[in-house]
Amino acid sequence: MKKKIIILNNSAKFGGPQKSIIQNINILKNNFEFIIITPKGSSLKNFLENNIKCIISPELPQFENTLFNYYKNFKWLMLFRELIRFFNFSIFLLLNKYSEELKKIDIVHANEINLLPAIFLTKKIIKPKNLVSHCRSLQNDENTFLSKILKKLYNNILDSVICIDHVVANSISSDVKKKIIYNSIHEFEIISRPRSDNKFIIGIAGNMADVKGTDFIIETFRELKNRNIKNIFLYFLGDVPKNSFVSSVANKIGVRRNYNEYLKNLKNLENIFFLGFRNKIDYFYQNIDLLCFPTQINAVGRTVIEAAQFKVPSLITVNSNINDLDIANSTNSFFFNGRNQKKLADMIIEISKNQLNRKHIGERIFSDIQKKCNAKINSEKLSSIYSSF
Repeated sequence: MKKKIIILNNSAKFGGPQKSIIQNINILKNNFEFIIITPKGSSLKNFLENNIKCIISPELPQFENTLFNYYKNFKWLMLFRELIRFFNFSIFLLLNKYSEELKKIDIVHANEINLLPAIFLTKKIIKPKNLVSHCRSLQNDENTFLSKILKKLYNNILDSVICIDHVVANSISSDVKKKIIYNSIHEFEIISRPRSDNKFIIGIAGNMADVKGTDFIIETFRELKNRNIKNIFLYFLGDVPKNSFVSSVANKIGVRRNYNEYLKNLKNLENIFFLGFRNKIDYFYQNIDLLCFPTQINAVGRTVIEAAQFKVPSLITVNSNINDLDIANSTNSFFFNGRNQKKLADMIIEISKNQLNRKHIGERIFSDIQKKCNAKINSEKLSSIYSSF
């Protein structure tokens, strides 16, 4: 009999972590039975399109402890939202605990470690045999009272933590049982396409958020526009945020930028194009010259790996003097440290002028990801973790 595995999906919006879920399930579905607990949204739509069994839930309660998003100042107010989610998810589990889908669960696998409150509720109400969580972002490792409590919870609740690279793993307490499984290559149809010599196109793929440095890149392109640079363009691939009561309140109290309002107020930026969400993204990567991965959390996402398959190099903006993020490092990627828009604009102009250097950098990261990001090998590692319980 196949082991039954429940996946807790952390986001209604489809993104890199959700791509990883689909990829692993498609490879391992003959060996395990998978069911995803997920709220409604583009994630659910993509899971169902891949014929994956889903249970629709309310938003899952989270507790943020990443390097960028840990609670401080007004961010503590966000806990009121999580308390509501905690209550709603508790009711959801209680109402569904005797359903056929949630009977005799072997493993619950949370897709991000910030779902610790949801993991706790699942453990108490559904009573699975084992609990696993991915960790996809650097954790705030300051030796605070809160971090000490979290370390105890990780140790007491989780049977294993799966980290996406060595940098992320190093931010988790050494007392926690952890394994490293890289994000894997998603096979694309690679067709050589000619690029325009008159345009230098930088691409960003993903959801817009302060944690990803979206505003920093947009303001940098405002700087390029002010310098009358006419041949450098920015293409945004991903959902354009919708307005909501929560986003408006969060913006008012300074907790999180409302990108719906922010984008409405952008004027005279003909060098930026918002492409919206697309399922087929191979064409996007084959028509950009450089991927920009702006991050506030100093961890590399799937888009860097995806672009590398097309030998497209990445420009990674970090907020410290880090030049080695395991998959991406100073020999196979461009790094920019800090948040100075004028200096980043200078760097982008220099990169745009040196096609030969971009070619060499792109070939290096292509070679590196072939070694670390093999989907079959990494899925076998995940299968081994599941089977070991």
